[in-house]
Amino acid sequence: IRTAVKEDLQSSCSELVYGTTLRLPCDMIDVSDISPCDIEFITDLCHRMQQLNPVATSAHCTDRFYIHPSLKSSSHIFLRVDRVQPPLRQPYTGPHKVLCRTEKTITIDINGRKTTVSLDRVKPAHLLPETVLSPPPVIKNLKSTDVHTSKNDEPPTYVTRSGRRVHFPKKLTTYIT
Repeated sequence: IRTAVKEDLQSSCSELVYGTTLRLPCDMIDVSDISPCDIEFITDLCHRMQQLNPVATSAHCTDRFYIHPSLKSSSHIFLRVDRVQPPLRQPYTGPHKVLCRTEKTITIDINGRKTTVSLDRVKPAHLLPETVLSPPPVIKNLKSTDVHTSKNDEPPTYVTRSGRRVHFPKKLTTYIT
């Protein structure tokens, strides 16, 4: 390449840079090893090149995401929050009621509004069956005299191991026993 003569300059690059032509070493090229072209080899090579089929390129968008099997029949779902959140925030909201399903999207009710979201953002919510809740049992006081009542309404004084006296506020005297 450096020894090729440029027609517009009538000189080579090596003549412009070095002021003289470059000599190629003749030891690198051996003229006697070059065999004449084989017609049969060339036709076989052309035939094989015509039979090559292009390889399909990689499809980056065909990755499938995991869809939980019970998502098709669940009545409520959890919706993933797709934004950067501060630490200790819940990654999902819900459960939200499912209104309509398609192959790739799902329509849900969020605070009274219909919202269509992609299936890759949801997971099924497994709700417990509704049961009639009984009121919690009421613990009755055995005696009304159990509550600390004194005539002077002074809270009791406690003495710690080190000898200090502890005084509690009057409003908390019923909780201290």
